[in-house]
Amino acid sequence: MQIQPPSGFSASLELDGLPVLVCGGGPAALSAIRGLLDSRAAVTVVAPEIGATVADLAARGLLIMRRRPPAPDDFTGAALVVPATGVAERDQMIAAAARDHGVPAVSPSAGT
Repeated sequence: MQIQPPSGFSASLELDGLPVLVCGGGPAALSAIRGLLDSRAAVTVVAPEIGATVADLAARGLLIMRRRPPAPDDFTGAALVVPATGVAERDQMIAAAARDHGVPAVSPSAGT
């Protein structure tokens, strides 16, 4: 039996000021959101359920929050999409939708 490493590519990205869409507002998204804010990305979080920490970051003006499911228009203008719902199948669907809109998508767990 041969073990195959996961496919993918890790890279550091310069995101200062670039619009990044995070799809997910709960615990699965927090690490990615914090990393994106540290990189000074312009973060928009879209999710039907938003955790208290993410809501607090939005209240402090550190990100834009939209409490609803992601919609096709959300991908417009995004430089990067981070699917982070915590549900693998949903994250894969979001990544596929982002690619369909010509926007790269990354996994928040890719670097961990």
